Formats: sequence, structure tokens, C-alpha cells
Amino acid sequence: MFVLWPIGAIAIAAWATWAIWRSRSKSPDKPNGPLNVVLRDGREFVVGFDETQIWITKKNGERTNDLRWADLTSVYALAIDRFPIGSISWMLHGANKQIAEVPTDAEGAMDLFKAMQSRLQGFDNRAAIESASMVHGFRKLWPGP
Repeated sequence: MFVLWPIGAIAIAAWATWAIWRSRSKSPDKPNGPLNVVLRDGREFVVGFDETQIWITKKNGERTNDLRWADLTSVYALAIDRFPIGSISWMLHGANKQIAEVPTDAEGAMDLFKAMQSRLQGFDNRAAIESASMVHGFRKLWPGP
């Protein structure tokens, strides 16, 4: 009897952990408010940019965000420790309270990062390096004009 108790407790804990992970991993059908920060797995997104704008597209072709370089007011790194994987995103803030979330593991994210380093005068590379090791929190990477 005493031998089976720990095995049962471990099985229940494993099932509860799986159930919590499963409930949190389902993406919402509708945005929940104006700031819908979801920090999803970036591998399902593609980031692109040109001389005038930045866009984020799902791999199925659905465009999720657009932001003009000229409207960019600040850039933050945001980290959330979310089981089973942690996640870091860049939060690009634009005029009129526009926000675009760029997961750092999205396709094209590193090219965008290099472009932000070269285009945004005063981009804080030290804060960007520190943010790479964050488990939870945020850092301002670029204070807008």
C-alpha cells in the first residue's frame, strides 16, 4: 500500500501538469482586448520588412500585424516563463497605441533585429543582450524620438 501511494501521486501530478499545459497551449479564437500579447511559438510566424514598414505573417499567409518604421515609438523585449517553454518577444510600439509582437524565434526575426540595430538611433544593444537571458520581465531596447 505504501509503495503504490508515491506512484499514484506522481501519475496524478504528471496528468495535472499535462492538463495545465494543454489548456494554456490552445490559442484564443478572438483577441482579448487591445493588447493581445500571447507569446506564441514563433515558428508559426514569418517577419518581413522593407524601407517603409514591418509586417508579421502566419505561415499560412494570414497577415497579423503591420507597423510603419516612421510610426515606431519604442521597442521592448518581453519574456514570459510559460510552461513547457519560455518565450521572448520584441514588442514594437507605434503611433496611435499600435503594438506588434515579434517572437524572437519567428522566421526573419534576426534580420529584423539587425535592421533595428542599424536603423534605430540609440538602440540599446546591452539591454538586448541582457534580455536574451531573461526568464520573466521586460527591458526597453529603444526609446523612440
